[in-house]
Amino acid sequence: MMFILLTRILLWLLVLTIIWYVFTQFIPRPYLTWLGAIILLFFIVMAFSQPGNPAIGAVWGLISFPLKPLGLAIFLFLSSLKAGIAKVDGKLMLAGLLVLILSSLPIVAFWLTQQTGTLAINSSASFQPNPAQVTVRAIAVMGDGSSATDPLQRSRSQFNTASTYLTNQQISRLVSAANLYQARVAQSPNLIVIASAGAAAANDSQDPAATLARTTLNQAGVPNERIFIAASSEDIYTSAVAIRSILAEQGYQPQSESVILVAPAISIGRASATLRQLGVQVVPEPTDSYIFQLTGRGERLLAHLADIIPSADALVLTTRVVEELLTSVYYFLRGWIGGTVF
Repeated sequence: MMFILLTRILLWLLVLTIIWYVFTQFIPRPYLTWLGAIILLFFIVMAFSQPGNPAIGAVWGLISFPLKPLGLAIFLFLSSLKAGIAKVDGKLMLAGLLVLILSSLPIVAFWLTQQTGTLAINSSASFQPNPAQVTVRAIAVMGDGSSATDPLQRSRSQFNTASTYLTNQQISRLVSAANLYQARVAQSPNLIVIASAGAAAANDSQDPAATLARTTLNQAGVPNERIFIAASSEDIYTSAVAIRSILAEQGYQPQSESVILVAPAISIGRASATLRQLGVQVVPEPTDSYIFQLTGRGERLLAHLADIIPSADALVLTTRVVEELLTSVYYFLRGWIGGTVF
């Protein structure tokens, strides 16, 4: 416990140092007055008290921009021009170009995403007791985040309909949960499915997102009495709290029962760690995974030709992985997750 607390303190110092460094690089020191420091402190406090505030999301996007692939590349390019166009720093220019190229390669983006899901599964396995002594009590489905600081909220998603606010990815996760229910219900007669459909969903039966989530699970073979819709949530943490509340109402026993978590591969590590911090035994089941490799003779990995050509979509995916890492640090600093995320 003391080690985790010390790590949080050191991370806080590192975050504040990075923020100060970024500000001093773009703002002349004479203008960095106490007023500027107070404003910065105000936004940091607001980020913790109101993480869903759009203004906080905009400020967070500005502050974290140099830490993301595109922002880092631009920062290096601008730094290489400090002495003027006639005296470009070739090393900084090359470093920025390498960052941009590597983060735009599909093979890199897919590998990072794949590793995120794999590491989350391995990490959760280390917390699991003997499987023979544990019963699967519930299957929980994480919705997409709606908080301005949540990377899943800013990702480009295709909605199922204009009025339900459920993406095709969410529908796919609900179907996956229903398939898991069919495969597990014989061994676990009291198995339930908890669906978190995001901020638009609530226990209100008139809510279109909640209605669609329940209908999708029903049509996929889950009885209506076994379906529970988590309360309105803005991010993974509030979704996890809502899921834990439903589990408590259903008599969940952490020592002898586990929960299968269905969530995107990119965020499965943070989601699993958040539920573990709330006292839930988690078995991660990542979805929305990306595969970039083929297995050949001698277990050699061969990439498709298209996977080694830079693309804008790959840059977006790499950025989402980096954003997820930054958000995990935020969760750790808030005490929402423990020392192990992946």
